[in-house]
Amino acid sequence: MSVTLIGVAVILLFTVIGYFRGILRILVAFASLLLAAILARPLSFICGWAAERADFVPKTLAPLAAVFATGLLFFLICIVAGEVYLRRREERRDWEGLPAKERWERVGGAVAGGVWGFVLVLITLIGLEIVGNVEEITLKAVAGPAQPTDAAHPPPAPEGEFITLRNEIELSPFGLFVEQANPVDDRVLKTFEDLMYVAGDPDLFEQFRNHPVISHFANDPRIIAVAEDPEIQQQIQAKQFFELLDNEKIAALLEEEDLFEELKRVDLGAILREIIEGSKLKVSNSKFPDDEWLRLHAHGA
Repeated sequence: MSVTLIGVAVILLFTVIGYFRGILRILVAFASLLLAAILARPLSFICGWAAERADFVPKTLAPLAAVFATGLLFFLICIVAGEVYLRRREERRDWEGLPAKERWERVGGAVAGGVWGFVLVLITLIGLEIVGNVEEITLKAVAGPAQPTDAAHPPPAPEGEFITLRNEIELSPFGLFVEQANPVDDRVLKTFEDLMYVAGDPDLFEQFRNHPVISHFANDPRIIAVAEDPEIQQQIQAKQFFELLDNEKIAALLEEEDLFEELKRVDLGAILREIIEGSKLKVSNSKFPDDEWLRLHAHGA
């Protein structure tokens, strides 16, 4: 089933649901979601204790889980309060001999439901497009540096399930909306692609590690303590990802706000471009050995 057909079906489904529920319930849901999003972070301490004590929540993700749980709590409270009010309103209208919902409520609900469905489809397609872009970059990195080709014989495009899905999204009627609404711009994807490229080349990765800005952080005692911790090294080698996320030392490092404020000011993309462009320049200069260059230079003189 195509992306277009599924998207249209979801929008129509939400339109029908909105018609029967009425615009007031749709507006209550919108308002509840907005209020929950506003209050979740500043009031996350309400659920913070539960997130920190829950065994199924890794310690590094406990702050994020607390924000999510607090937002969900306020969303449910607002939804229930709104539902109680609207039910009483409908009961009162029924007692007065009036329809539970007027026509404008149903029509407005259909329109609002359709908008809600469209937004949901858009968010889902944006997420799938981002996954497709990441999959393409990862497959390129695994394949290694592309071999020189001419314009008539371009290198084959990487193939993957999410890449195929992303291409279908871009060709669908939703493609333009996804492109305009996607929060991940090309610079972020380019930086990720350059990082994968550098990480796959031992020489470039060594240059990256020795870069003054990167080495400054690599020599930070807090980072060294985590990187050289035997328990963490063992978990990495054993691919114990949950244990890594649940490691107290990594969680403590993530709470070092001054360190991460300093990291935010680093232009990682510029550093990667500097290393890659430098390697290309070296390759270009190495096309002529020194003795060959001298011979040509002498011949020209």
